[in-house]
Amino acid sequence: MRVRGPFLLLMFAAGVASAAPRPFPPAAKKDMLYPDSERIDALHIGSQLLRVAPGAVIRDRRNLIVLRNALREPVRVRYQLDAAGRVFRIWILTPEEAEQPDE
Repeated sequence: MRVRGPFLLLMFAAGVASAAPRPFPPAAKKDMLYPDSERIDALHIGSQLLRVAPGAVIRDRRNLIVLRNALREPVRVRYQLDAAGRVFRIWILTPEEAEQPDE
């Protein structure tokens, strides 16, 4: 089977895009997320218990959406709060992202 040029270009572009660092919003804070299966309306982030906004989204290290009940162990995250102070976006950090200094 012969691989065509445009296919190779597409595969190369997809590889480069996945290697690019994720742009986090400036207001996204970095801390540890501790899963808690008993609370469905709040999350333990750092030393705080924060309420979860409706429609909150958690993204894994590959930037795919994951469900809260899939989290089994503490992970380093960046998170963003809405205007009411509730968590509405969470990104699970790669080891490289976790090592980067806070902005």
